[in-house]
Amino acid sequence: MSTQRATATFAADLESAAAARHFAEDRLREWGAEELVESTRLLVSELMVNAVLHTGTPARLTLELDVGCLRAEVVDGGEGDVARRPYEPDAPTGRGLMIVDALATRWGVDEFDAGKVVWFELDRQLTSPSVRGRSASG
Repeated sequence: MSTQRATATFAADLESAAAARHFAEDRLREWGAEELVESTRLLVSELMVNAVLHTGTPARLTLELDVGCLRAEVVDGGEGDVARRPYEPDAPTGRGLMIVDALATRWGVDEFDAGKVVWFELDRQLTSPSVRGRSASG
């Protein structure tokens, strides 16, 4: 299998999270990676919502799938620290990166002059979050 790659840019509004979920689901189904659809939809949604809420800039989603791993990247024009933070149990937000940390095989943040990329990887052979090793920054 050769590496599959797809990219789309989404506006800086909350509707973009749903559009990004559908984009990711459609690509993974086209590529025959149905086992990754549910986790990817959730993780993409969390990262897109974070990008929209915290940066107010458009965000670009890139998916790259090879034999063993899916890598997803959300690039936005925002600055600042990306880290898991404590949240109140009744708070409507604050759980996104905790979800990413729990489900992704690996995740991280790379900063550059015009913004940042928040990325995650899912290993294809691992299907249960409870058996995934994590090496997350943040």
